Amino acid sequence: MRGGPEVGNLTYLTKKFDLKKDIQFNTRIQSTRFQEDSKSWLLYDSTGGTYTCRYFFTAMGILNEPTLPNIPGVHDYKGEAWHTARWPDEGANLDGKRVAIIGTGATAIQIIQEIARRPEEMQDIRERYPEIFRQCLDSYSCFVHVSDIRRVFDMEEADLLKHWEALYALPGFANVLGVSGDIYTNREANKLYSNFHFNKIRQRVNDPNIAEKLIPKNHGFGTCRVALENGYYKVLNQQNVHLVDLTENPIERITNKGIKTLEKAFEFDVIIYATGFDAVTGSFRAVDFQGIGGA
Repeated sequence: MRGGPEVGNLTYLTKKFDLKKDIQFNTRIQSTRFQEDSKSWLLYDSTGGTYTCRYFFTAMGILNEPTLPNIPGVHDYKGEAWHTARWPDEGANLDGKRVAIIGTGATAIQIIQEIARRPEEMQDIRERYPEIFRQCLDSYSCFVHVSDIRRVFDMEEADLLKHWEALYALPGFANVLGVSGDIYTNREANKLYSNFHFNKIRQRVNDPNIAEKLIPKNHGFGTCRVALENGYYKVLNQQNVHLVDLTENPIERITNKGIKTLEKAFEFDVIIYATGFDAVTGSFRAVDFQGIGGA
């Protein structure tokens, strides 16, 4: 399993616009110094190489430095292990292997459903690209979906549920952006829409106990980041997929063979960390910046 389609998109763009000649790959800048006499920047990379430039743009992004969980034994594990942001360049063969994924955020949800089924992009979606792009350009937010101007409690219950069912069946941000705006401002409207989604989880997950573990108890729909999925809940019905609720059975440590929780020791061939990033400031702390006067 190689990286997602985003890698292919970037490769296509670099070829189309002949960008490779202006890019230096596999180079990590460790420190920068502003030279006041020449009004230029001096950059040092991790191999001792130096570069000078007049203009220096730090387009490093805010999700650039991955973080591993603060769990004892992270570096003791002897099998294959990596963070999702450091996926092996050569790809990863996970067929027939026991794989642990630590994390339940947006990245974990995407990876879990891809590892379990590995679908190819549907041809009819590719053929609809021009139509999709036109819809985006026609909307005020450049998304395909436009919010409903009606208020939740001004609608008949049957019409409301029919509308929500239609949105739920659509891809992308439909069930986030296509709903009435007061779902995000009216507590009772949000509760009603949250329960609609909670019931969807109960319908799609066969085991009632697992379904309840997947339903958030401390926030309503949209008050935390909504993780998009198109097969995550279905995957959890498979016999080879097991959910471990770390709020009930926390990890004690990583062993050389796998993961030891409070209740059980699990052996794995691969551990994948979907544990997020040192967001916003992590990218900048990784480089020693010194500007005018060494500041």
